[in-house]
Amino acid sequence: MTTTTGVGHHVNPCRCSFVRFSWTSTLELHIHSLFISSRITLRCDSIDFRTGEQKPSRQQRCTLATAEKNRAGITYLFAILFGHGKDEWRRDPATGKTTGNPSISVLVSHYMVALRRRKAHEGEATSSSRAMTTYILSRLHVQNLRDYAVVMVRTVISPIVNGVENLKPRLLQCAYTLSFICLLRIDEVLQIQMQDLTWNKDGSIDLRLPFRKTHQYGKILPFPLWEFEQDEAAICPVRALCEWLQASKIRTGYLFPRLTTNGLQVKNAVGQEPEHMSSEVFLESFRNNLLDIGVDFTPYGTHSFRRGGCQYFVVCRRWNIRRVCEWGGWSTDFTHLTIVKYLISWCDEPMSSRADFLRPGQRVARLCRTCGRSCPCNS
Repeated sequence: MTTTTGVGHHVNPCRCSFVRFSWTSTLELHIHSLFISSRITLRCDSIDFRTGEQKPSRQQRCTLATAEKNRAGITYLFAILFGHGKDEWRRDPATGKTTGNPSISVLVSHYMVALRRRKAHEGEATSSSRAMTTYILSRLHVQNLRDYAVVMVRTVISPIVNGVENLKPRLLQCAYTLSFICLLRIDEVLQIQMQDLTWNKDGSIDLRLPFRKTHQYGKILPFPLWEFEQDEAAICPVRALCEWLQASKIRTGYLFPRLTTNGLQVKNAVGQEPEHMSSEVFLESFRNNLLDIGVDFTPYGTHSFRRGGCQYFVVCRRWNIRRVCEWGGWSTDFTHLTIVKYLISWCDEPMSSRADFLRPGQRVARLCRTCGRSCPCNS
């Protein structure tokens, strides 16, 4: 019998029965920390913990991300299933008993730091998804406009050639825009339903999400969406929604349903409502879309739109951090500043060449429509 942890790993509770007890010796404290480290070492480390020697180069090893997921699964096992919480594992000198989570011990933390260092020396660079830019979104918009063209197909029932519009480019462009402007995760975007959209008389659209990762108990504020100016038509959520709904004729169910292989119609089982597009299919389609415009898809992922939208509001629209947090649903507790990771990352494309930072006689930037100044935000 196995137990599934929060990240999809299976652990045999019979082999982890030691977590039900408290230990009184420092030696056992170290032993169980080493036991957790050894489980990660077997799959991910380049050093064999039994011999202390380098593993053969032909032996396949998992990435650092897999090691971190393994530790997260073990932490979940001890914290939730066995009730040890998320406190650091330590020994009380007064009673001699150990308390806390063995996966959060100092030894395991030191081992993970060393593993990260070894992985870096071996050439494995861990980085987050590169932020999407308005320039690439505009290029995708132009490419998808070309792909909107009617496709001529001949069916078995009717030998007459009929014009059928390719739906996938419109679906992708609409999903890109909503994730970018509303700072949404792709899973949140793909699960939007028609009942979550409200059209107002003033021309705006209210998007009310039924759930969010950071709002498990409701109280999700709506996203009032307005039509952008013509120069930002490529990232306008109202235009993208109207174009997609007009082409797909969707009026109920999921906003982004699964499409057939050729992308010409919604995939619908008999007597059942269409399912929403999976994140795996979306990611594959997004990567193919980037290849269509000659962009390497390797640094980009589904989180690129959320990070790119955050940078767009700060750099282009001159929003302050508090306003971005309120719009995206982030906590305004600035003691952690999670949003900084979205704004600054070494993997993002530089806004200007380093050689031009102090170069005299640089060209003047165009007049910015947002702030009315000649600044780089609109160049």
